Amino acid sequence: MSNLILFSSLFILLFSCKEKPPLYGTPNVDIATIQNHFSNWYKYDKIYIDLSKDYRALNATSEEIEKEAFLEELSTGKYFVVRMNSAKDLTFYKLIEIPEDGNKEMGNLLAKKAERELRNIRFVNKPLPDFDLKNLNGKSYDISQIKDKYLVLNFWYTNCGKCKSELQDIEALVQKYKYRDIEFLNVSINEEHTLNNYLDDKDYQVTMLRLNKKFVLDSLNIRLFPTYMIIDPKKKVINVSNNSRQLEKRVNEIIGQLK
Repeated sequence: MSNLILFSSLFILLFSCKEKPPLYGTPNVDIATIQNHFSNWYKYDKIYIDLSKDYRALNATSEEIEKEAFLEELSTGKYFVVRMNSAKDLTFYKLIEIPEDGNKEMGNLLAKKAERELRNIRFVNKPLPDFDLKNLNGKSYDISQIKDKYLVLNFWYTNCGKCKSELQDIEALVQKYKYRDIEFLNVSINEEHTLNNYLDDKDYQVTMLRLNKKFVLDSLNIRLFPTYMIIDPKKKVINVSNNSRQLEKRVNEIIGQLK
């Protein structure tokens, strides 16, 4: 009996010490193919890499690290990113070092993206900042009145071409989700008269508000426009991105979870 107990104990010990298989596999692309050809990398990066989404980060030696540490490494310009094969509900990105004789433009472009995302993620999982929002008549707008809904804030200004073109995308999202628990607000950093003059001959459905430019630049440290913030019903920031395509992806994911 004692031998049987000893054998069982050894079996359990060996089984428990067995390494769990990794949650990811190999890269979903031939690294040499994108490493040696800038155009190949550019197409791949545009399709498969989205630094604003939720993902699990791996350093160059395949160790899992925090997203912020991952972006800090990427901001050095020494790496590019590949997506690892994994289960559909998981996304793993890995840093790949650019060779000494590799394409430096690739690293420089990704460094700029990483710096942008570093600024953005510092908002995430934090309470919504206190905003002194004004409507087009200069009256205060109380954002706390929006209850039990997700909220999207679009920070923009009238001299920003990309901002103005993406206002139409926000309008389309409002129509798409007008019966769902999500609210959209456009927040301009323009002076009252400038904003009113710009909107004079336009008919946007999304509520237009103003916020002090100095507050946006200095206190919020928003430097890229447009900037989109998604806030959950508990008034916590859950995502920040800088183009309407990324925003739509995040909104689609949120609405999908609500079904």
